[in-house]
Amino acid sequence: MNIEPETEQPRHVSAVVLNYNSAAHLKICIERLRQQDYPSLSIIIVDNASAPDCITEIEDWLEKQDFDVLVGTTSEVSDYVGRGDEAQPHGFICFIKNHENDGYGKGNNIGLRIAERFDAAASLIVNPDVQLQNSDDISKLVARLFDDNDNLVVAPRALDPEGNDQYPLRPWRFMEELLIPRGPMRLFTKKMPDRLISVPMDRPSIVEEVVGCCFLVRMSFFKAYGYFDEDFFLYYEEEVMNRMIQKHHGHLIFEPAVTIFHDHLLNLQGDVLLKSYRLNVSRKLLLKKYSAYPFWQNWILQGYYSFVNRTLAKRLQERE
Repeated sequence: MNIEPETEQPRHVSAVVLNYNSAAHLKICIERLRQQDYPSLSIIIVDNASAPDCITEIEDWLEKQDFDVLVGTTSEVSDYVGRGDEAQPHGFICFIKNHENDGYGKGNNIGLRIAERFDAAASLIVNPDVQLQNSDDISKLVARLFDDNDNLVVAPRALDPEGNDQYPLRPWRFMEELLIPRGPMRLFTKKMPDRLISVPMDRPSIVEEVVGCCFLVRMSFFKAYGYFDEDFFLYYEEEVMNRMIQKHHGHLIFEPAVTIFHDHLLNLQGDVLLKSYRLNVSRKLLLKKYSAYPFWQNWILQGYYSFVNRTLAKRLQERE
């Protein structure tokens, strides 16, 4: 993977924030992004067909701020950017109202294509429930990303509301997937296999897996494999990215010098049964398209997840 040529100008970074009914979180997230001291940063908010009250709350809040915001549909913002009216992207903020919720991947890709038009060297994929802590967080992530040609993605340290680390993680093992069905197990217990790995907290590490709540990615790498796989509605998009990093012989870097707060509350995640079903649908798709298992293990697991999905789908239908 070729690194972009050196330039005297700071590399442009676009922060892409995908929102879905998270107005309260989003406002804090945007405030923290605007406090960053990085000298070339744009913020692209994509709303994935939130409830009208949520959209109104966000629009009213943006209108009261002391910065200009472009608000429009996907096509309206794309047309505006395409005309080149915004010659200097630093400080540019847009709020894209996507009228359909087509999932995490497609929603983020809308923002990434705007970032591509800005000739962004990197994009910060950040969930609205993420809070950056210090004004130099993006500067540190950018420095680490472009420190080595093989660095393709850099993720900060992420703490949950209780102060626990959320990653880095090791991949799932075959017997864990087979004997501990994550969908049904979530109906009875929250206890799952501990995949958290121990890494030094005083220097960066090359790791295999992080949670996709916040990471900085080279645009050249993302464009090389076509951004997020839009076949995935929700869950496991970061695992696809991890497979692509390996395919390009690159590095996923865990950077503990930057710590974020991820306010991901389990009691706000909605319907547990529906979430379990979607988790398993995405997991089966991951195995079908990007499996790292030997053929026979992959065949067994795909059959297993098909059985689990049918069971969960039946329970969803019975509940209606």
